[in-house]
Amino acid sequence: MEVHAPHEPIHTWRDFFIHIVTITIGLLIALGLEAAVEALHHRHLREETRQNLRTEIQQNQVVFAKDMRALDGETRELKGDIALLQRLRAHQRAQPSEELHFAWGWDGTSATAWQTAKDTGALALMDNAVVQQYDAVYSQQDLVDHAALELTRSMTQALIPLTVEPDLNALTPAEIDELIRTCAANLNQISYVQILSTSVLPNYKEALDKL
Repeated sequence: MEVHAPHEPIHTWRDFFIHIVTITIGLLIALGLEAAVEALHHRHLREETRQNLRTEIQQNQVVFAKDMRALDGETRELKGDIALLQRLRAHQRAQPSEELHFAWGWDGTSATAWQTAKDTGALALMDNAVVQQYDAVYSQQDLVDHAALELTRSMTQALIPLTVEPDLNALTPAEIDELIRTCAANLNQISYVQILSTSVLPNYKEALDKL
């Protein structure tokens, strides 16, 4: 913003006051326009952030529901693994078609829009109570994702005895017991993830209702 000197010399107090008034009006107009532009920018940023958060949460709803179904499938497989291992421990041979399942599936949720909102300062333009609710949603979501990551690591480690001895009928009693304990530990971890997950979907819905 620039203030220019008058083009004509000032000879009277009247000329001086007219010049001052002209400068003041010009400054007020410039400040008003600047404030209007900034307000428009803030409004656009706020609305863009709201839409990005809405889209991300809606996508996370779909991914999260899919991950929950995957946990149900993994639970059934682990219980089947334990039943098969208990038969092996009782000296019953596994059939050629029988095998242990340690498959896992967890796509995980996204927090890109939320992180962008924090980085751009858009959260400061939104109602504090709403921001706190979003923070709770993403914090719980992050907690579940970390617990699920621990589950995937545990499921991967469960394959170690089978890497050494892939023939189920050749497993030693100690290896069978280790596999049973591993299956039980994974079932406990799944239960933990499911408990953490109970509030996520309701929180998603409540957050979308306020967006």
